[in-house]
Amino acid sequence: MTDLLLSYKILIEMTYRSPRQVLRRVRNWQALFLLCGLALVVVDIYLSSQGGICQSEGCRTVAASPFTRLYGIPLPWLGAAFFSGSILLLPTKRPFTTLLSLGVGASFYFVFLQLVVLRTICHFCIAVEGIIFATFLVGLASREGRRSLTHPVLAILIGFLGVHAAYTLPLGKGGTEVCPLDRGRVVLWEGPGEERVQFFFDPHCPPCGEAFEVLQSHREEFSQVAFRCVAVHPDSEKDALAFYSLVIEGTDPWEAFERVHGKEPEVPLKAGARNMLRLSQVLLQELGLEEVPTLLVLGREGEILVGRRSIEDHFEGTLTLPTPGLAPDICDPSG
Repeated sequence: MTDLLLSYKILIEMTYRSPRQVLRRVRNWQALFLLCGLALVVVDIYLSSQGGICQSEGCRTVAASPFTRLYGIPLPWLGAAFFSGSILLLPTKRPFTTLLSLGVGASFYFVFLQLVVLRTICHFCIAVEGIIFATFLVGLASREGRRSLTHPVLAILIGFLGVHAAYTLPLGKGGTEVCPLDRGRVVLWEGPGEERVQFFFDPHCPPCGEAFEVLQSHREEFSQVAFRCVAVHPDSEKDALAFYSLVIEGTDPWEAFERVHGKEPEVPLKAGARNMLRLSQVLLQELGLEEVPTLLVLGREGEILVGRRSIEDHFEGTLTLPTPGLAPDICDPSG
């Protein structure tokens, strides 16, 4: 809102200057906004190992969604490229306006994702998008910027539809589709290894505790573990919600498992926990699975390991029985 008010003030001031003075002043303000945007995304990239610059619930929800990458490239890196390119093109007319307008269209789409799809607000995202909007509005202060809105409006539309197509119509293996394995907010733990797995468990399931111990003893082998707590038993829902609430508070998922498994912890219900539980249970059903513990091994074979014994044999290299596999086209498991 502050950016928009400042843009309006600049527009009023420009009314009383010559066209050349107006254009020079407009470019100065646009350069300032673009530098602020570049600094913001660079700081976020620098702090990415700590969860990024924004630690609010909305930011964490968006960061855990499948929309944080476009064709495998993290959005902050794309943002840095956009702001850098805009600064380099600032002395030009049509190329700069085209790139900026495309950025406005993409920003509109990301706002749409937050409000309609994810139903949460990422304050960092809104700040970046606000800077892009403000930069565009300031450009309308010059006569050249107002002379014809047809070209910028068309570019905005292309930017909006282009990002939508990139998410929904992936080109080949490099596409960024909304993978069902990444649907909703996923509880992820990242390690130093190479194997990626998804662990489905019930907090009242004794074999799940045994499977957890197997995973914990091999945690150095994982690059990523997705913890998906489900309520298979009728009386497990409360503790499953407690698991997700603990994770939302910032508890390490390994520790959260130990706090809820076979116990009845008193944990205040957090916003988003019920939706995370529902999405994990829907995914389990979509995969045609009914039992826990279940481990999805996201390798080239895309193995589905059901039961503690299968999970243990897999890591000990003694698995002899054939295991069901993930569909070969499900999110390119080998990637």
